[in-house]
Amino acid sequence: MSWKPKYFIVYPHKSVDNLRWECTTHYACMAHIPNMLRELLGVSTVGREIKLIWNFQHQSEMKDKYNISYQQLEDYIKSNCSMLSFTAKGTRKRAIKELKRLGAKELCLADSYRDMMLMQAFYRNHQSFPPDATVV
Repeated sequence: MSWKPKYFIVYPHKSVDNLRWECTTHYACMAHIPNMLRELLGVSTVGREIKLIWNFQHQSEMKDKYNISYQQLEDYIKSNCSMLSFTAKGTRKRAIKELKRLGAKELCLADSYRDMMLMQAFYRNHQSFPPDATVV
């Protein structure tokens, strides 16, 4: 089965600093938020990212594939944000409700991988999401 998420939540790291932890199987750290959501929502379809560019060829492929500049790609990689990914809009909606209940703030929604990357790049430069972004 291939993982092809269509819906994303972008969040600055500071927005989950004081997250209440209700997971019984993983350590209370930001890297385990997807695991906690899987447990709380009873689903297996919550993904996360690992920001990694292998080499210049990979960087060039990412730039071309998502129609972004090298600077936007660099800003995305260096942003102090992370994302959660979902294959279903309803699962993302339920995840937002849980994250808010647990104390998360400033969750930005994106409906494509490209938009998710651009949201993080923008955040790196402005310490906020774009004015036209959907932030809950």
